[in-house]
Amino acid sequence: MADFRQTKEEVTLFFITMNMHARSGTPTHMIVGSLPGVGTIEEFYSEIEGKDFLLIEEFYRGNGPNSIRDRDGSEYHSVGTILLNVMYIGKVKT
Repeated sequence: MADFRQTKEEVTLFFITMNMHARSGTPTHMIVGSLPGVGTIEEFYSEIEGKDFLLIEEFYRGNGPNSIRDRDGSEYHSVGTILLNVMYIGKVKT
């Protein structure tokens, strides 16, 4: 599997609200992720258009190996890749 860590170029984090239950039982939850070469909402839309699933690199907040900073200065670290069912995406922000 390809390594999606982008160390030499800027990584855009997408905050994806999923309309599916979280482990805690809440009806929605948020996933923070990135896609290689995708830096805008429009590019994100083009990437998911016509697809059922999307392979993204997921990030959790906090320091860790290969951590990156968001625009607001918060640190995130990669926890690996996940397969995302685009049918449950409710909202995407950068």
